[in-house]
Amino acid sequence: AIPVATTLDSLGYATQAGELLAGAQRLAPQSTWLFETYVRWLIAHDGTSQALSMLDARPLDEKWTAESHDKLRATALDARARAAIASSHEEAAILDLTEAIRLQPEDPRTRYRLATILAHQNRVDAGRRVMEEGAQLTPDNPQMRFAQALYLESTDAPADAFAVIDAVPAEYRDSDMSSLRDRAQLDIVSQLIDAGETLQA
Repeated sequence: AIPVATTLDSLGYATQAGELLAGAQRLAPQSTWLFETYVRWLIAHDGTSQALSMLDARPLDEKWTAESHDKLRATALDARARAAIASSHEEAAILDLTEAIRLQPEDPRTRYRLATILAHQNRVDAGRRVMEEGAQLTPDNPQMRFAQALYLESTDAPADAFAVIDAVPAEYRDSDMSSLRDRAQLDIVSQLIDAGETLQA
């Protein structure tokens, strides 16, 4: 059922793919694999409310562990938060993202989304704390450092952004990280020039 559903989905027959997965899941409710696949399909197709209800209702067992539940629930909450952000419902998004981070504290994208909303509400320091906590939890994760540096850049703190991304060893920096590092350097120089011109004036 899953390969057929995947093919249908890729061909643009999303409704039929969902119906196939739902039917297969009803026929084999004990299958963790089918359950997770259907829940992931729901999350990807604006069915986060149903996905969350299914996740909350399914009891844990040897195959359906608390770790699996928390990871998938965090994914669903993050997806619902993105929809809320798109609809300008920031408070609802903050609640979902905060819970998603509680479940998956090492996810840099979720932390970045929450920090960005907080900054939009003029809570820049709160956003900084969200990213700093992530960096403390995963000090060796380049993606977390990248997300932190992106946030700092977005809040007009190029020196801090540079310090964070420069701490990532060069061999672990991808092109996006290197571009951010270069931009931060240019912004620092620009700020120094502006400060000098202000003093001369």
